Amino acid sequence: MAVNLSGDPGGWLVRVLLAVNAPRLALLVPNNHPDLANEAAQRSLRETVGVKYRLTLRRSTPGPRHAIVEATRIDPGDLDPAQRTLRAVLDRAHGKVGNTWREALIRAAAATGATMTKNEARARIRELAATTWLLDEPLLWLPRHRITEVIRTIGSRHSAPAPASPGQTS
Repeated sequence: MAVNLSGDPGGWLVRVLLAVNAPRLALLVPNNHPDLANEAAQRSLRETVGVKYRLTLRRSTPGPRHAIVEATRIDPGDLDPAQRTLRAVLDRAHGKVGNTWREALIRAAAATGATMTKNEARARIRELAATTWLLDEPLLWLPRHRITEVIRTIGSRHSAPAPASPGQTS
């Protein structure tokens, strides 16, 4: 999929990467785009979408005023449990953060052989979420710094359900 974001004032690139679930994307952005401006900005962009897409940044391509961001979808099987939980939330960026995170925790627990109820998942999320109002909003609607906050919280190792002991359910 190709997307022309040549008029992006700075907030569209990350939102398109979150909103679209295509296997490959090519996005045309201004060469001076805030997410490409320096190493720190590029690192932040990669950290934001890194469990969803592998990015290749082609500055000054096709000319000096533009850049192309190539995004290749990452296989969820290559991710650890915390990353898979985050990936499930990023893949459903149009849904409310609390709902998509809850369902991701339940699926992650099931993948380890454990069970987690919706109420247990909600309680776990309330323990981890520093700003609970974010849970009622779709990820795409949040300001960029809040998207980063949510991603760091969900992606942390302690947000993944603990593996069940043999014969134990949680």
